[in-house]
Amino acid sequence: MNYILQMNGFWRWRRLHLLNSKQADLYFAILDCFNSARWATRVTVPNSTLMSMCGLCASDLYKCRAVLSKAGLITYRSGNRMEAGSYGLVSLSECFMGSNSDSNVERNVEHIYKNKTKTKTKTKEKRAYGSRGNVFLYEDEYAALEREFPGEAPGAVECLGAYIELKGDKYRSHAAAIRKWGITAAREGKRSGGGNPRGGGGKASYDLAAIEAMEMRPDGGTFVSARGAG
Repeated sequence: MNYILQMNGFWRWRRLHLLNSKQADLYFAILDCFNSARWATRVTVPNSTLMSMCGLCASDLYKCRAVLSKAGLITYRSGNRMEAGSYGLVSLSECFMGSNSDSNVERNVEHIYKNKTKTKTKTKEKRAYGSRGNVFLYEDEYAALEREFPGEAPGAVECLGAYIELKGDKYRSHAAAIRKWGITAAREGKRSGGGNPRGGGGKASYDLAAIEAMEMRPDGGTFVSARGAG
């Protein structure tokens, strides 16, 4: 068995199989033991030696060894009180040799990489809400608003949308703006007959001056309509 070919074979094998760092460390520790033993058929290695080489506790050693055995990379025979367990090493030097095998490995690796890339790119994206389509929320944000304020989230979205349409979007989080003043403003608008956020002529019927005053307060304040103020 050739040390370099075995390592190359392992890395090609690992392109197509999942191993964590502890499992890989254990494999290379066993590989080093075989190299030191001049590639004997089987090598007896105490658990304490491998634990020291890899920095593993006993339970981690047992788990990692079981994974390597199940993967077909090693064989293991348990020992007894007089002798430690012994290991066999499965040759990987010829597993992926030849141009055809190499090209198959590269194609498989490329396929795996593309699938991982697609998975990573499937990140959450905000959706446009409201009749104006200018209020952007994650689906779970909108669902949380509906749970917190049953039946009121759509009106608050329209209220924020009307404000953004006339004053511009200056919010890093539309969900935070809705919680801060959108719900209260929508309630007040509904009570004062401004339930239609577009109002007459397509203009917002909410009291934007009062909204601005409320929006500037850290706690969101209490909505006081300028129209209704004495």
